Amino acid sequence: MTLARWALAVACALAFALRSLPFSAVFRPGFVNYQETDAWFHVRVMEHLVRHFPFRLFVDPYGSIGDGQRVDTGPFFDWLGALVALPFPESQHAIWAWYPAVMGVGIVVAVFALTRALFDETAAGWAALVAATLPGYFLQVTSLGFTDHHVMEALLSTALLALLVKGRTVWAGLTLGAYLLTFVGGAFLVAVLVGWAAYGFLRWPEERAFAGPLLKVLAIALPLTALANGIIWTEYSQAALAGGLGVLLLAGVCRGWAWPRVSWLGIGLAVAGAGAWLGRERLDVLGYLAPSAVGPARTVAELQSLWFAKGYFSLQGPWQEFGGVYVLVAIALVLLAEQAWRRPEPGVSLLVAWSLAVFVLAAVQLRMLYYLAPMAAVLAGYLFSRVKGQRLAIVVLAVAAFGPNGWRLVEAPYSERNGSVPEEWRPALEWLRRETPEPFGDPEAYFSSEVAPASARYGVLSWWDYGYWIVAVGRRVALTNPTQKNGSVAATFFLEEDEAEAAKLMRQWRLRYVAFDAQLAGPLYPAYFPFLRDRKVEEYLLEGWEKTPEGTMQRRRFYRPAYYRSMAARLGRGGRAAEAGGALVVTRDAAGIWTEIREFDSTEEAEREQARCADAGCWLVGDRPEVPCVRVGALEKIRPVFRAPGTAVSIFELH
Repeated sequence: MTLARWALAVACALAFALRSLPFSAVFRPGFVNYQETDAWFHVRVMEHLVRHFPFRLFVDPYGSIGDGQRVDTGPFFDWLGALVALPFPESQHAIWAWYPAVMGVGIVVAVFALTRALFDETAAGWAALVAATLPGYFLQVTSLGFTDHHVMEALLSTALLALLVKGRTVWAGLTLGAYLLTFVGGAFLVAVLVGWAAYGFLRWPEERAFAGPLLKVLAIALPLTALANGIIWTEYSQAALAGGLGVLLLAGVCRGWAWPRVSWLGIGLAVAGAGAWLGRERLDVLGYLAPSAVGPARTVAELQSLWFAKGYFSLQGPWQEFGGVYVLVAIALVLLAEQAWRRPEPGVSLLVAWSLAVFVLAAVQLRMLYYLAPMAAVLAGYLFSRVKGQRLAIVVLAVAAFGPNGWRLVEAPYSERNGSVPEEWRPALEWLRRETPEPFGDPEAYFSSEVAPASARYGVLSWWDYGYWIVAVGRRVALTNPTQKNGSVAATFFLEEDEAEAAKLMRQWRLRYVAFDAQLAGPLYPAYFPFLRDRKVEEYLLEGWEKTPEGTMQRRRFYRPAYYRSMAARLGRGGRAAEAGGALVVTRDAAGIWTEIREFDSTEEAEREQARCADAGCWLVGDRPEVPCVRVGALEKIRPVFRAPGTAVSIFELH
């Protein structure tokens, strides 16, 4: 076995070991705790699919009260997971927990194959080792318990490139079809492939290695996407495939004309312009390439910008995700782009085109990092190949590629992900499943394909982060879920100050229970406001800067009366009445610095002072979320019915 193949074996073993680190967090006594919010969604779908294979849920009646939740993810990830688990019903949850880790090792193999096809075995061995040890988001989505389709997106897109470079067009077409059945919004990948072929035609009109193979690949993939008909975004992928076929066929026709470039470009621009004009009402879909810029998507971690995740430009994000590999990627892209410009090398130019595309897209949304990471490994492997035989250069590259990342892997032990069910939530979810009435009258309704969503007797109100837990673990109908459907209803409830109006809202939506976490009155409280245009966070919370005794500036938050009267704050106090205490009147200057903070013995005194200085800009506030600055009465209609000792999670019931 060659040294490169030994490197691949070591890389696979290392990749599997690193991706198995969450073992103790995933496999709890009597419970498989998946480590990502959307993993619970896929588990719910696969549980149903095992009972009805190959027919998957189209609408989940438990996913959202009223009309249910459309299952709008591609079916291939769920099909494969259910197919593997079919013979092992007692072990299906363990199988699904290991699912992403096994695919993570598969990505290392795909990186090795792609790099070897493009360069040589030396580059492939180094690339595999880099892919195995990259930390951050890529390691997360390929780890044990992270049962989401993102890992399959990364595997299939990398395998597709390897097959295209090797000229395996039939397998490449099937892989592209599988990719689009995994991620139905993958039209951007088709666009990059067609753009790469268009570049090859414009640069070297007589070179057929660009458009020829891709024409067959698109033709094979197009009919496969019919298996996802009816799922949102599928039509865009089908349009991209059909449009790509048209572009490549036109290139073949124009190749025999006197002015092939001019003819092809002129006709192509005319058709593209006409298509853009006819479909102008759907061009807003391009906004999804940078979803964190507007709306509720700003609260979703995976949709944040890599460079602006902290609210300002910072290179800390790239460093945490890639370490020195990020610099190697930039260097390799420059070198390979120059090579692709000078010579008609389809494989190299394909690598450059795809790497540049995902490099840019990863800068605007973190979820694209699992596309960039395999390419980063390939590009790093290329640089190692360039300096083959130069020991000092190899050492420098090895330190850059493995030093910072290796240190982070050693120093940062695995911790549970935000999407895993915390121990304090489990008793509440199990209580819902055990002690509350069946929403459809029969526990087997959870596995039925005949249940009408509108027939649900009641639903459970909570914030969207917890919706899939309520469905998959509690087996109850959620109001909202991580698609953020009905998120505005939940936000309205938690900000409502009148209990009668809150109860009215619950009855209107057939909501009987509220699953409440103390975080909903604390760190998550500002997340309500992007859902409601008529509510402003400043009406409830005031932020500003305060000078510390050491002379530095620190953020300080105050709480206005509307906060203390809101349902979120009242539920956070267990629905009990609270007397006023700690009333303050504060003033803030134009720079956001607290210039005056005055404490009063009673709320009445503070209210009189606030009325006197209101025109000058002062506010009545409290400085502790648990101690209101105004008296708040007890809840009478929405009462606590369950709280596990020592937890911050409670269940309330509407009476």
